[in-house]
Amino acid sequence: MTAIASSAVAVSAAASIPSRSLNPFATCWTGTGKLAHVETRALSLPKLQVELERLGYRGQVVGPHGVGKSVLVRSLAAHIGGPPSIVVTTPARALLRGIRGDRRTLLVIEGLERWSMLLVGLWTIFVRWSGLRVLVTTHRVVRGIPVLTTLSPSAEIFALLFDQLTRERPTPISLSEAAACFHAHGGDYRATWLALHLEHERRRGQPPVGPCRVAFR
Repeated sequence: MTAIASSAVAVSAAASIPSRSLNPFATCWTGTGKLAHVETRALSLPKLQVELERLGYRGQVVGPHGVGKSVLVRSLAAHIGGPPSIVVTTPARALLRGIRGDRRTLLVIEGLERWSMLLVGLWTIFVRWSGLRVLVTTHRVVRGIPVLTTLSPSAEIFALLFDQLTRERPTPISLSEAAACFHAHGGDYRATWLALHLEHERRRGQPPVGPCRVAFR
């Protein structure tokens, strides 16, 4: 193969690689903590801060998988300010940070439902004893930590997030198609972004043919 042919093959291969900057649904835009929190009357960060303060800076955000719990707690921690918040996901790291950390630091624990009931029970006792500030996400209510708010899939919030993602990086997928995809995935934001990511790549550079597949599967 000549040098020119090799170069042409390399250019062709590079051109076929999807560019994440051109796909509004790539994980660099939709991954955990990447999306900006969408303010609504029920999910106002100032109001949630007031409520968390009333609860002694101990609260849990409850909701199913992929509903936006991580985005909310990270956004709320950033809104509160003060000493930098610390995000952990494992019991060992949570305990280590709890023992060593500044009591003014907000410890954010994601995925508390993955802990055993014994660990959760011991942890809640430690939190009450130590006066630690904690904000956790969980699929189900955990005894011993007050519920700050409960999240559920929201078509309104999804539409606002879709607009946020596609404002500077357009997509051939319409909002109505994306909303149908969101509904088909049971309101799971993460699963919907993945499906939209794949569908966007399928359509990239060519107009969609025929009706859109609702679930994009």
